[in-house]
Amino acid sequence: MVKLTPDQQEMCVEAEPGVFVPVPDGWDRGGATRLRLDACDEVTAKGVLLDAWRNVVPKTLQ
Repeated sequence: MVKLTPDQQEMCVEAEPGVFVPVPDGWDRGGATRLRLDACDEVTAKGVLLDAWRNVVPKTLQ
C-alpha cells in the first residue's frame, strides 16, 4: 500500500489499472492505493514509492 494524493491515485489507476488499485472502505478517498508488485516493473515501483515518500516526509528531509 502506498499513500498517494487523490490526484496521484487517479492518474496511476487510470494509467495502469492492473498495477494500482484503490484501497476499499473509504481509505481510497485519502489516496490509499494498493501496488501490485507482481504486475509492476521496477521503474514504476521506484517512482511511486518516491512519490509516496515525498507525500509524508517532513519538508526538511526532501
